[in-house]
Amino acid sequence: MILTQKYSKDPKITLVGAGPGDPDLISLKALKAIKKADVVLYDALVSEELLEYAPEHATKVYIGKRSDVQSYSQDA
Repeated sequence: MILTQKYSKDPKITLVGAGPGDPDLISLKALKAIKKADVVLYDALVSEELLEYAPEHATKVYIGKRSDVQSYSQDA
C-alpha cells in the first residue's frame, strides 16, 4: 500500500502504547496524538474504541499479525 496523500512538510511520528487493552487507561498525551493523526498504524491488540478517536480523515492501516499470519510482508 502506498499512501499518496499530501501531508505536512514537517512530518512527526508518535509511538503510542495502548496498554492492556482498556481504552480508559490510555494516557492523555497518547489520546491527543491519536486525535491529531493523519495515519494510524495499528495491530490486533488495539481496541476499536481507541480507533474511533482518530480523525475522520485519518488513514487507518492494520499492520498486525497473529499466529504467523502477516498482514504485510516484512521483507525489503
